[in-house]
Amino acid sequence: SKLLAQGEASVLLRSIPSPGAEQSTAISADLLLATLVNGNSVTSLHGSGNTKIVDMAQNGSTNTSTGDVLDVTFSESQTHPTGGPASLRKSKSAKHEGIGATPSNANQVESAVQQGHVALEQTPAKQRAGETAVHATADRADYRAPDQVLRLTGSPRLNNGQLDVSAGSIEYHRDSGDAAATGTVKATYLEKAAAKPVTLGGQGSVHIVADDADLNHASGDTVFRGHARIWQGANSVAAPVIELSRARMNRK
Repeated sequence: SKLLAQGEASVLLRSIPSPGAEQSTAISADLLLATLVNGNSVTSLHGSGNTKIVDMAQNGSTNTSTGDVLDVTFSESQTHPTGGPASLRKSKSAKHEGIGATPSNANQVESAVQQGHVALEQTPAKQRAGETAVHATADRADYRAPDQVLRLTGSPRLNNGQLDVSAGSIEYHRDSGDAAATGTVKATYLEKAAAKPVTLGGQGSVHIVADDADLNHASGDTVFRGHARIWQGANSVAAPVIELSRARMNRK
């Protein structure tokens, strides 16, 4: 069966792992169409117009994404959410409740696809000193919950506070903060954000182009592969592989 809600419709999914803090996912749009089985179990959700997902992770970080169109599928473990179909709010005041608003291990998002003017932000938990927010834009974002991977395509751009990267496609790991960029990679190190900025002895920002790049969040190391070239002002280096780190720059 189907259930349609229009006018700032919203859904709130709650999950309390044992042990652990509550996790929640809020989904909203101008229009939400839910597919249900057995009258009260949501298997998929389609949203259009000002779609938004706000995911509060167990570690305290917040992931927010917006776009034009949204399609969400739920894991098979989602059964008999409390509240039932009637709790899919339809009025403009609908902000806080929805299908599956229940503190259980159900209501798990399996995958999500957001398209059209997609903008994403990952805000770290307050207790994580020194962490910076991650911002990204793309035409399309595909999220896989089992491995926490977010794949960005259609002119994707990622800014992790230290490096601004664009490529043909970017895979971002929400749990680790690592990223892999593929196809016509262009990157710029952000001078003001870096405690120890990368430098080639020139003036201005440091730019890199390559076929592929791997960004390691924990170490701060980045590896550029395939026709790699780095330059700062008039100084430049070209090589098959260029490795950069927070502390120093290694060239190969």
